[in-house]
Order: sequence, then C-alpha cells, then structure tokens
Amino acid sequence: MKDMNAYRKLLFLGLSLSSWAQAAILTGEIHDADTGKMVPARLYLQSEKGSWHHATSQGGTAIPYQVQRGQSIEVHTTLSAAPFEAKLPPGTYTLTAERGKEYHPAKQTVTIGEESVTVVLTLKRWTTTTLASRGWYSGDTHVHRPV
Repeated sequence: MKDMNAYRKLLFLGLSLSSWAQAAILTGEIHDADTGKMVPARLYLQSEKGSWHHATSQGGTAIPYQVQRGQSIEVHTTLSAAPFEAKLPPGTYTLTAERGKEYHPAKQTVTIGEESVTVVLTLKRWTTTTLASRGWYSGDTHVHRPV
C-alpha cells in the first residue's frame, strides 16, 4: 500500500511537471481606447477549468490579490501601465481588465498551446469626458481586512 501511495505521488508530480514543461508565455498590454496609451488596471485571469492565475509585470509593478471568504473568492493582479506576462499551461483562459467605474471592463478569451500568445485589452470609457473634469471623483470607503 505504501508503494502505491508513493507511485501516485510520483505520477502526480510527473503530470504536474509535464504540464508546466509545455507551458507558454502569455504577454499583453492594457490600453485606453481614446488615448491608445497603456494604463494601470486590475487583471483577472481564469482558466476554463476555473483556476485563477496571477500576472507579473515587465518593467512595472504587479500586486497580486487573493482572498477567499467562504465560497466567495477574488483573485486578480493590480498592474501598472506596463506590459504584463503569465506563464500558463495549455488551455483556454478568460482575461478581464477593469479600471474603476469610468470604464467598461475589457474581456478576451485566448487559447494557450505551446507557442507564446500576445493580447491587447482595450478599455473604453462609458462617458465622452472624464468624470474628474466634471468634478466627480470615485471614492472608496471599504477596507479589505478581517474584522
């Protein structure tokens, strides 16, 4: 019985390593639709199987966030205005970029194989002018910490 458990562990490790050996790099940028410039944003990266992944930044900052409260889970990466990347095993992934209340979320589905994939997510404002130019500023009064 002990030999069978050791065999299962080795098999699992081998399958895990083989999937990472085939991993490819997803690179991308998040742009403002009006200016065309890269902008800071929050990035959600989920596989079709339901697993969540974090991105890293190329030349900027990437702050991972992962909190689970009961059955509620939130996983994202807050990115500065720089290219991002993620090393992912083969599969289909949904990327969602958000930038506050002034923008519509940008969503894109990509399939990762053995080759690297590059994406550009474009965030579009839902208003024709910035809300700050109208004297409106988004505020946030909640805190992400245990009570």
